[in-house]
Amino acid sequence: MQPPGGKRSYETIVTEMLQRLQGGGVLTDVNPGSVVRTLTEAFAREMAEAYARLSVIYEMGFIDTATGESLDHLVALLGQERVDGLQVVGEAIFSRDARVLGRVVIPDGTTLQIKKKATGKEVAYRTTREAELPAGQSVVTVPIAADVPKGEAADQATLLPEDVGDARQVESLAGIGSVTIPRPTAPRGNRETDDGLRQRVKGLINAVGGGTTKAMERAILGTGKVSGVVFRDAAAGGAPALQPGELEVVVDLVEGDLSGTAVYEAIWNAINAVKGPGVLVRLKGISERIISFSLKVKPSAASLSVEKRQALRRAVEQAVSAAVAEVPVGQQLLWNPLQAKVLSVPGVLDIADGTVITCGGTDYQPATAVVKAIPADPLGPLERLVLPRQGAAVTVMIEGETIVTVRLKADFTAAEPATAKPDGSLRAAIARAIEARLQAKNGVSGDRSLTYADVADVARGVPGAGPLLKNRSLRVLVRSEAAGAEGEITAATPFQLGPDEVLYPHPDGPDWGDMP
Repeated sequence: MQPPGGKRSYETIVTEMLQRLQGGGVLTDVNPGSVVRTLTEAFAREMAEAYARLSVIYEMGFIDTATGESLDHLVALLGQERVDGLQVVGEAIFSRDARVLGRVVIPDGTTLQIKKKATGKEVAYRTTREAELPAGQSVVTVPIAADVPKGEAADQATLLPEDVGDARQVESLAGIGSVTIPRPTAPRGNRETDDGLRQRVKGLINAVGGGTTKAMERAILGTGKVSGVVFRDAAAGGAPALQPGELEVVVDLVEGDLSGTAVYEAIWNAINAVKGPGVLVRLKGISERIISFSLKVKPSAASLSVEKRQALRRAVEQAVSAAVAEVPVGQQLLWNPLQAKVLSVPGVLDIADGTVITCGGTDYQPATAVVKAIPADPLGPLERLVLPRQGAAVTVMIEGETIVTVRLKADFTAAEPATAKPDGSLRAAIARAIEARLQAKNGVSGDRSLTYADVADVARGVPGAGPLLKNRSLRVLVRSEAAGAEGEITAATPFQLGPDEVLYPHPDGPDWGDMP
């Protein structure tokens, strides 16, 4: 249905009005420049603009044609609103005040601020879970996040490379001496587009009938927690077989993961509300392919201090992390954009031979071979590239340096039950704590020794790791590229770093008896 009279153009209105005047036989001088023609054209212009405005107002009343704020008001009639969950997330390391020896609690929602050197603007972060420093533990790593204001881009809140470092507590927290953000933050989540909002709300309407995968998809998207859905049944090939009546539902979450009870229940309830009887649904999250980097760069300066080398490493790490975060789901990492990001870092002259990118267990050497996309085989429609949560995600070596790999080994054996070992999240937390300690060592120009306590005691101090590691024999092994062989650090024999040696954790993380 169109508004009364339909969409009428200026030319159409002028022509019809002149025809009516001539047909009446009274006003017949309709030549250009005549009084009748001039008045007619002036009136027709105003009428055409009125028709245009009415047409826009009319279209703002339909979900298929409404846009922007009008669409927001329209879907509000159905109790829906635009999803705007864009954040930047990362981690902060809280260090104990040496004067306080007892238990220190870091509340959920503790606010931190760090100033952007480029603009002078302060970015406010908050902790996203409660943490604590038990007596005897000196540091703890806590996840942090910052909300991006509606309508703004993520890079306006993301820390620049030179801003990574000490953060300021908005409210002083007793027992905490300092807070450090060890690595750049990354964007997460998304702001829903007009098309996405239309699709989701129309899906809610269409899903009322239920019983079909389309209705199920609409219901899942309608939760606002999922940006993509893929279904697989017994007839689908190329993956582990399903039994008749089974349906695998793979979701790409806007943020978080399926381990969160609220997220899982919201999606599961949406599925149960519309699925047909007798269908066994298996819900799983998007699959991930791990990608890590061993990057060798050539600096533009002939010589760099220890502090400047560390700053350059952090800047390159941030550039690589940002490049991975920008890769869309289901797409490969293109080498040229990655190379451009690294070369745009101030102080980097070139990417040297020796660069290796490992993805899905396969090594690529883009600096010495023609590699356009990583990995070589395409990713699935709901598969994404992610940096490892344990071990070194981005190892940056400056030309002329020698990498010293450090790994922690515990005496867990294959005969012990799996529950005797730290689980994946605790293992990742231990790996991050060790990595943070090694990074701190790399940034110190005076003390160039690595002690047993720098690794083993830091691992035991991670929340939840103490009971599992308390009575274990922990070994700290180091391997210098210059020496080749792997040696062991004991409490009596620390490892002395050479002037051009830098410390990095083993890429596979702590060894609980699952490494050769």
